[in-house]
Amino acid sequence: MPQEAAWGTHAFTHQLLMNCVSVVVLFGLGFVMPMIARYEAKKHGRQLMD
Repeated sequence: MPQEAAWGTHAFTHQLLMNCVSVVVLFGLGFVMPMIARYEAKKHGRQLMD
């Protein structure tokens, strides 16, 4: 929940939206980056430690 803005204002809505978007982006990167690492390792004939 946004701490620096009053409930119902544009600033509150913007901060809340940015909080949700940043969580989705970070989780998405957490799924995509290991897949890219596996692809690159397979492409170069290396083995990743799992």
